[in-house]
Amino acid sequence: DALHMLGLIALQQDRSAAGIELLGQSLRHNPRQPMAHANLARALAASGQREAAMASLGTALQLAPAFADARLFRGNLLCELGRPREALADYDAALAVQPAFAAAHNNRCSGLLDLKRPLDALASADRALALDPQFAEAHNNRGNALRMLRHSRESIACFEQALLLRPAYPEALSNLCGALYQLKRHAETLPLYERLLQLAPEYPYALGSRLHAELHCCEWRPFAAHTAQIEQAVLAGRRAAHPGTLLSVSYSPLAQLRCASTYMDHKFPKAASPGVRARSGHARIRIAYVSSDFGEHPVTHLAAGFLACHDQTRFDVHGISLGAHDPDSVMQQQLRGTLTAFHEVAELDDAQVAQLLARLEIDIAIDLNGHTLGARPGIFAYRAAAVQATFLGYAGTTGAACFDYLLADAVVIPPGEAGYAEHIVRLPGCFLPRDDRQPLLPAPQRSTEGLPQDAFVFCAFNPCYKITPEMFEVWMRLLQRVPGSVLWLRNPGSVATANLLREAADRGVTPERLVFARRVDAHAQHVARHQLADLFLDTRPYNAHSTASDALFAGLPVLTCRGSTFAGRVAESLLRALELPELVAADLARYEELAVHLALTPADLQQLRRRLDLNRHSLPLFNTRRFTRHLETAFQLMLSRHHRGEAPGDIDVP
Repeated sequence: DALHMLGLIALQQDRSAAGIELLGQSLRHNPRQPMAHANLARALAASGQREAAMASLGTALQLAPAFADARLFRGNLLCELGRPREALADYDAALAVQPAFAAAHNNRCSGLLDLKRPLDALASADRALALDPQFAEAHNNRGNALRMLRHSRESIACFEQALLLRPAYPEALSNLCGALYQLKRHAETLPLYERLLQLAPEYPYALGSRLHAELHCCEWRPFAAHTAQIEQAVLAGRRAAHPGTLLSVSYSPLAQLRCASTYMDHKFPKAASPGVRARSGHARIRIAYVSSDFGEHPVTHLAAGFLACHDQTRFDVHGISLGAHDPDSVMQQQLRGTLTAFHEVAELDDAQVAQLLARLEIDIAIDLNGHTLGARPGIFAYRAAAVQATFLGYAGTTGAACFDYLLADAVVIPPGEAGYAEHIVRLPGCFLPRDDRQPLLPAPQRSTEGLPQDAFVFCAFNPCYKITPEMFEVWMRLLQRVPGSVLWLRNPGSVATANLLREAADRGVTPERLVFARRVDAHAQHVARHQLADLFLDTRPYNAHSTASDALFAGLPVLTCRGSTFAGRVAESLLRALELPELVAADLARYEELAVHLALTPADLQQLRRRLDLNRHSLPLFNTRRFTRHLETAFQLMLSRHHRGEAPGDIDVP
């Protein structure tokens, strides 16, 4: 007993190695001590030996099956190991012994959230709070359940209550910031991130989340310092930023790979068990496109054309929808009408979705998310399909070993470039598709859009998180060098608008030179109004992607600057596919001079517009059927390697 108590004291003093030795000695004297086995498990878990801790808990529960605390702790370990379904059984067993066990109800809520069962999770949180209204963790978990149910506004009160009960609660602060982000209340998160980083300077991804919020607000005063801090932390292997954040500020494919692989190793260390590989030899190749964005979203607008063009004599095409979208929307109805089958799986956990892919005997599973909102790479960690690839939704590496291929082209990822966890499949021309069934509507009047009738209109419709201070500096010089010109921007909200106007004023540009676009209901209307502008100004290091495609489709020339990453070369890929390489500037100085020249030399700009108009109709960039045939060839080449027993490798599609 004395050795047991000394081991427990060592554990409480964070001396896990000493605790393991003392508790081991105690158990050698008397191996039939359930509490000592449970405390040994705690010491082992604290030293990172989770599987050994599981074995100790198993022994404790053999000796005392009704040991509720041991059940609770084993459930927690199972959740950490990515096995929430087994964890739920332990929580239920603990509650069968001790129904008023508030911690078990709360942790059951966590397990149910991992299983994508937010309604059941909400009920468990409510039971925990009925037993203990001052339970800060249960308020936090209740907020998480509401967020998963897309009740972000209601979740805020839960996180605030958790922080009222425990002011120094980093998880609740982080979750409160996440809820505010979903409501686009970015400015409110900035002081909260400062508080979070004071409490926990190493809190996972907080540095990157703060920078992302600052970019959404166009709050650039700390930009240089915060960017340098994140880059240094990422290269050191710290969990400093979500991979998507790095695309906006990084010029290094290797830094983006390090960031993504660190994120994946943390979030998805390994699948609980390998999936069942699909059988080969189907009459038609079975493809599953997996996405949270099958609704009114840029990815779906780009993908709808090739999804409809697949050769259904050779391919079965399944849509796996991870998000909750309006089933009556035009886009949803269109998708359901063109796919072999459409599966709504938002309520299924990762393992269940992987089991569905295995039951469908999917040959090739295509992730359309990458590291974007709603992504669930844990599904692919089960390896349920013969070949797994990522495409379109994310212009960078996933950093994940579970993806065999990344579909791109020779411009966005040149042959031999390092910085990708996947093998590269290079499509001919440009990797970015377009739905050519969508007509170009007539242009509205400039007066309708609040644009001066006779002004030269520079257009920059990229979202504000892609605008860097360096880029804005160039744009302000353009306005000063081109008399009477205006810059037409997306409306980024009141805070970001005020900051942009302040930044412009600091550079001697008056407010009327910045025009913020009004909101339009339909994507086709937004594309059509590009025709009112004279020149589209791209951003770096993160280019316009679908936005550049929209502008070029509408006949608006896009001026870009050569990039050093996938995300920074997409506009160049589009322009080279349209045989307009002169619109790709080698650096920002050349970018600025080209913009001034085109603005002040109407004949040259008009000639460019005529070439663009001719090429967009005659060249294959916007030919959806041709693009689909190339995509299908890529799928066949990927699957052929698998059937021959070859490991994945880079593929250049002819």
